[in-house]
Amino acid sequence: MRVVIAVLVLFSATLLLSFRVFDGSTEGPEPSVQTIASGEFTSAGLSARPQDGRVTGSVRVVSGPDTQAVQTARVWVSDTRIKGLTDREGQFGFRLPPGDYTARAETPGFDCPPFEFSVLAGESASIVFICPDVLVQSPDTVSISVDTITGIVTVSPDPLYIAPNDCIAWKSSDGPWAVHFSPISPITHRRIRAAADSSVVECVRSDVFPGKYSYLVAVAVGNSIYTEDPELIDENEDG
Repeated sequence: MRVVIAVLVLFSATLLLSFRVFDGSTEGPEPSVQTIASGEFTSAGLSARPQDGRVTGSVRVVSGPDTQAVQTARVWVSDTRIKGLTDREGQFGFRLPPGDYTARAETPGFDCPPFEFSVLAGESASIVFICPDVLVQSPDTVSISVDTITGIVTVSPDPLYIAPNDCIAWKSSDGPWAVHFSPISPITHRRIRAAADSSVVECVRSDVFPGKYSYLVAVAVGNSIYTEDPELIDENEDG
């Protein structure tokens, strides 16, 4: 699909808002998650109960002989709605009813083993993720270009074949740009944005399922937004 949008429709207007800040940043957790100060987070709409236990922890990566705290590492608890990001000190906290759980953490370039833990009624538990470095090859580069005369957006390569823990660098020299994954993102974030000539590197999650991942690329040139919808394909997909 190649479209030149002169009068912005609602979706394009949403993307245009993301061009207001060109800092190469990525967006945080989904809106359904309430992230609380000091790294404590919980599933929105679920209130704490007296019998719930409190779980605190941190995410640290191996750096030489030492470890370092990781800010904005993604943390979630399997088979629950608990998920969020670590704070500046790499810490997080949440409450859960009594039971046995598996927590997982993710930060690009590091392998965080899952952490199994138990919650007892009214008691506290502590978990610490220690994430060693993984061997990551040089990122695949995706170039985004626009022909403003024809309105054609070229994304190369398309499709891009990926595998878990692969890293991808997106870049466009023609204007501020954004990438939006829908409905499922194989990376930590759904949306990436950056200024012209800025490259943003994101790594594929280790838990991605084989398949195709569609995403929308939008580039702002002058008063127009140009779009294209390329794909990422897990190289382990059958067929």
